[in-house]
Amino acid sequence: MTNPFEGEESPPRMGPGSYWYVPAGAVHATACVSDTPCQFYFHAESGFDFTPVE
Repeated sequence: MTNPFEGEESPPRMGPGSYWYVPAGAVHATACVSDTPCQFYFHAESGFDFTPVE
């Protein structure tokens, strides 16, 4: 998976066991860049919202 922040051109690829932190309000994208399906676990201490885009 990759999770580039807005304007980031070369985001690191995340492998099994990786973790990632998104500060509140940070614009980012999440993408599976594997030949096999990606799975991820999401945890938040409180409510959140998001705006999906294409």
